[in-house]
Amino acid sequence: MISGSDSNDTKCICSDLQHSDYSPAYEWFNYIAVIILLPSISTFGVLSNIVNIFVYSRERMRSSSNTYLLFLSSSDFLVVITGLFIFWIDSA
Repeated sequence: MISGSDSNDTKCICSDLQHSDYSPAYEWFNYIAVIILLPSISTFGVLSNIVNIFVYSRERMRSSSNTYLLFLSSSDFLVVITGLFIFWIDSA
């Protein structure tokens, strides 16, 4: 037993993340990154991976290297979608 400490208090030690007095430069950067860049890059990633999956899954494209690229596109597609869901859940 720890001497002198009988309470069971929980204290947040991550107070650096709880500030609401952000600078205007941070708010501008956050707006540019979150509102403009993230959806643009994610849309491009989703669409290009869908095209890659369609192209590499064709019968004429069956080879070991193309199968590797097919699964690489599939996993990249899942990473982009998972990242979007995590971001949307975190920002909600």
